[in-house]
Amino acid sequence: MNFKNCHSASAIKRNVVFEFDTGRKTKPIPKRKNKKVMEERKCLECGEPLRGRADQKFCNDLCRNAYNNKKLGKSSKYIRKINRILRTNHSILKDLNTENKTTIPSKKLEKENFNFNYHTHYYKTRNGKVYFFCYDQGYLKLDSNRYLLVKKEDI
Repeated sequence: MNFKNCHSASAIKRNVVFEFDTGRKTKPIPKRKNKKVMEERKCLECGEPLRGRADQKFCNDLCRNAYNNKKLGKSSKYIRKINRILRTNHSILKDLNTENKTTIPSKKLEKENFNFNYHTHYYKTRNGKVYFFCYDQGYLKLDSNRYLLVKKEDI
C-alpha cells in the first residue's frame, strides 16, 4: 500500500488532503461561512454554565426542583390546601362507611373534623335529594342529626 504523510508541512500549508491508498490530491474541504456560534447556556435557577445536552435547562435535580417549586408558588399552595381537605374528608367517609351504605349520627362526622364546605361533586336524584361526594365516597343529610354514607361504584 502506498501511504503518504498527510501531516507534512507542505500539505498543511496548502490546505491539501491526500488520499491514503492512491496518493492523489483531493480538493480542500471548504470552511463553513455560516457557522452558528454556540451561546453559553446557563442554568435557569443558579446561572451556572451548562455542559452536555443541547436542550438541558438545569445543572442538576436540586436546581430543577427549586425552579419548579418557585414557579408553582402560591397558586399551588392553595391547591395543595384544598386537596388536603378533600383527602381528609374522603378518608373520614371511607373509615366510617365500612359497608357500601351506612347511616351515622352527625356528631361522628363533626368529631372527626369533617369539612362540609369541600366536596368534589354532587348528585341530585329525581326526588330532589342531593348527595355530596368526595371522590367515590358520598353522604346525604337525612335529618338534623343523621347522615347516610354511600360509596359510588361506577366511575
